[in-house]
Amino acid sequence: MFSWIDLLFIFAAGSIAGWLVELLHRKNLKKLTSGFLNGPYLPVYGLGLILVYLISIIEMHILLRILLFAVSTTLLELVTGLIFVKYFKIKLYDYSNNWLNFSGLICPLYSFYFVVMSMLFYFFVFPWVQIALNLVEGNHIAYFILGVFYTVFLIDAIVSFRVARKIKHAVVDFNAKHIAKVVINYSNFKDSVVENLKKTGEANCVLRFIFTVHNLVSKEIQNQIDGFLKKKQ
Repeated sequence: MFSWIDLLFIFAAGSIAGWLVELLHRKNLKKLTSGFLNGPYLPVYGLGLILVYLISIIEMHILLRILLFAVSTTLLELVTGLIFVKYFKIKLYDYSNNWLNFSGLICPLYSFYFVVMSMLFYFFVFPWVQIALNLVEGNHIAYFILGVFYTVFLIDAIVSFRVARKIKHAVVDFNAKHIAKVVINYSNFKDSVVENLKKTGEANCVLRFIFTVHNLVSKEIQNQIDGFLKKKQ
């Protein structure tokens, strides 16, 4: 059995591990702005690890387990991508150049990667997860660290969604004026913001590492968005 506090630990661990995986995948240690949020965590991986963990604790045939890993992680990626594209006009990632992709949001190659990672977790990590959860149960230091994580995570999420709403309004206005269907590639947008901050001397390494656009939630973020959209004309 598991408790909600176990899921909080799993989500935090998965989010941080996912960020590290993406960092290694990009092979660019200078690119520390991966993902929708700005801190060193990717929530979709945290949710994915919860799904994989829940599937792992249920007894079933290995082929059914592989199928559930594939379906659950792919659906999670698809639903997350659709929410951001349809509501916020933001594309968090783009598989458009990959074979048999759907709207650039899912593709067989990355579904295969997620299944491989899920199976690696099931065979090599899952046996140790319960031991780790038992060790942190009732551990005040572990709970304090978890509290710090979620405090930073919540602040990051609040400010990032404020930025996302500004992007949405700007894109909707832009599309209405130009009769277009522009969707912002969020990774490119964040890179553009960082470059502009570097030019003005406003972006130090701490700012870029933790909260890339947190000081741009007022008029300046609107200027950044407008400038980014003009490049698309």
